[in-house]
Amino acid sequence: MKTVLVTEALHPVFYDRMHTAGVATEVLAEGADVQQLINSMRSVQGLALRGRFRIGAELMDKAPLLQVIGRAGSGLELIDLEAARQRNIICLNSPEGNCDSVAEHAIGMLLLLMHQLRKADAELRQGIFNRNGNWGNELKGKTVGIIGLGHTGGALARKLQNWGLTLLAVDPYRTEHWPSYVQQVEMHELQARADVLSFHVPLTDETRGMISRQWLQQLQRRPIVVNAARGGLAKTADLADALQQNWIGGLCLDTFEEEALGFEALSFQSPDLQRLSAHPQVVMTPHVAGWSQQSWEGISAVLADKMLKVLLD
Repeated sequence: MKTVLVTEALHPVFYDRMHTAGVATEVLAEGADVQQLINSMRSVQGLALRGRFRIGAELMDKAPLLQVIGRAGSGLELIDLEAARQRNIICLNSPEGNCDSVAEHAIGMLLLLMHQLRKADAELRQGIFNRNGNWGNELKGKTVGIIGLGHTGGALARKLQNWGLTLLAVDPYRTEHWPSYVQQVEMHELQARADVLSFHVPLTDETRGMISRQWLQQLQRRPIVVNAARGGLAKTADLADALQQNWIGGLCLDTFEEEALGFEALSFQSPDLQRLSAHPQVVMTPHVAGWSQQSWEGISAVLADKMLKVLLD
């Protein structure tokens, strides 16, 4: 019987699907260290991750039977993909399971900022009834630019297609047919036309730091920038400077440069992060866009099905 080692808890549907297919599962003890991971990997064919461990060549060599590594979520940056390729280990992710959660979260942050909901709520809790000071700004009629039209960017576009918007997207790697409600453009056109820019790309050598000071300076319409992808796409200092210099009109951030490896903590000591947190045109959430009651199950189900295709082939 083949076995999958699970490094962090997944929804029960993952274990149910594995067991129904005749594949055993083992769960790494909570708080286990790398050595305990190595000891548990020696005889497994599958490894299911979330975010605690970085899986490089050295760890892979400790698992001679390993066939597949599956990530519960969208990013694969914690896995050395080249090392896996060299060892014929297939690497999978499960963005289909949480793309709707991320898309809804991005829209929620955007509306919270544009309609001043956080400010209005805070004032009312202090006994301040300020109608004239809390007028909103409608999303209808705006141009929304999406960077990365994969599962998550595509989900965002689908949800916004009937909102009376112009939808633009940049994705040089998309091979599927482009939906009729999204205009394919080059990056320079996106920078010139967009009122909102939402990032939905993986963190790779190509995308790391792509939201740079130079890139932000080229924006034409002081857009609101939404990053619910990966914190490494931008330097916090560049984002703070962009707000100060009025290159952008606001920020919606679910991911941060200062996050720990497994995304389980954030260093609040960064002066630049403090600059952002003090700014009224910034909305921040703790890397939770992809996690909802529904996506918890969806991610686990998608991951189980993908891993089983490899293990049972």
